[in-house]
Amino acid sequence: MRGNLIYVDDILMRSQTWDAHLAELRHVLNQLSTAGAKLSLTKGQWCQTKVEYVGLLVGANGVEPQSGRVRAIQDIKAPSNGLRLREGRVSKSRIAAWMMALQDYVVEVKYAQYHKMALGQGLAECQYCDSEVQPQEHLTVVTALSWPSNHHFYDDNVCLNLPKAYVDGCSFHHESQVQAGVGITWENCTVNEPQQYQLGSKTSQYAEIASMLITLQQAARSGITELVICSDSNYARYSFVSHFPIWKQNGMKNARGKAVKHSELFLICDKLTSDHGMTTYWKKVKGHSQVPGPDKDGNDEADRLAKAGALDGSPWEFQEEWLPKEQTCIVNAITRRQTCERLDDPGGD
Repeated sequence: MRGNLIYVDDILMRSQTWDAHLAELRHVLNQLSTAGAKLSLTKGQWCQTKVEYVGLLVGANGVEPQSGRVRAIQDIKAPSNGLRLREGRVSKSRIAAWMMALQDYVVEVKYAQYHKMALGQGLAECQYCDSEVQPQEHLTVVTALSWPSNHHFYDDNVCLNLPKAYVDGCSFHHESQVQAGVGITWENCTVNEPQQYQLGSKTSQYAEIASMLITLQQAARSGITELVICSDSNYARYSFVSHFPIWKQNGMKNARGKAVKHSELFLICDKLTSDHGMTTYWKKVKGHSQVPGPDKDGNDEADRLAKAGALDGSPWEFQEEWLPKEQTCIVNAITRRQTCERLDDPGGD
């Protein structure tokens, strides 16, 4: 519009004389009226010598930064506690990561709850936006701290034709009593084990984790060292793949310092996979999906078996002896006084 500034729904008109300004106003308003645009005149500012526009100060001296914003940046205080530090390093950095992705920066962003991982995994060696020539110097690639694990997310290329188990756990009230059950159905292999189990009065979360343990127990007895576990439980999947290594390092405590629920089940699963050299791939399937296919059929069957197992399945109960034994070190110590007494009495016992 004849040199006027337009940004989304903000229009800035400037003129050197009063008459020219009125003429420009008529022209712009007529154009907007013809286009069918509606304006709120109460939001307009008229005859200003300077104005704040899209974060800048426009006036007789040209375009300048707003003094208030400059002062706010100059007065930024260093983080005084852990909360403020996390706000800058976690919350703000996550926003920055997605902004980088929107600007076509070559960065893969992955998050996991309470997972101490780098902002972006697979960070490209060179980051550029509009430049046609990539910089020659190589940037340092920041990688996430990783722990050895027997659990991985599902990968089509790796998991082709591997034994596959659809598992589910449930808990519901039956005749005024809580009943929990587990259902398992196998594909691509033959496992001569019960498919439904009765857990008694347990929560649905306990049943979900117990279903993973029972599946691994069946795999170990059948000599299966690589398998795919298909579950509609994000809690179970992320717990094993992302959170368990950190929980184990922290003495089975979560990021808040509280004990992990049902930690005994997680520890037994870890012992099973370690002792038998098992590698487990975790696949997410949608619960009660309306899309036909093998995943729907397998998950629906596991769900049916779990509900039936809660009432009439093979009894299953956690055994304390399954837990890994704690290793203790025996230390023989002698005090300085005892040493002196032995030196003074070399013939003593």
